[in-house]
Amino acid sequence: MNSEHLIPILITLGAFAMVFGLRYLSNKENMAMIEKGMEPIQRRRRQADPSRTLKNSLLFIGAAQQHPLSVVFEHALQVGQASQVVPEFR
Repeated sequence: MNSEHLIPILITLGAFAMVFGLRYLSNKENMAMIEKGMEPIQRRRRQADPSRTLKNSLLFIGAAQQHPLSVVFEHALQVGQASQVVPEFR
């Protein structure tokens, strides 16, 4: 097996092991607190803010549309060369 293929596999397995380990330790800590009669710390989840979600989605949509449009304009505005209006993506 080539090292080019081994690195992404190891990174993926390492990330999975890290998430699994953190969840395991968190659960083990909560169970130990319950056994001692303490109440485990409840982590609060943030409430979804609809306006923030809308702003972020519009930002990412605009960023996603920016790149293809910039490529089209770059090819369309080249001076002195025969250019296509819509470039070919390969």
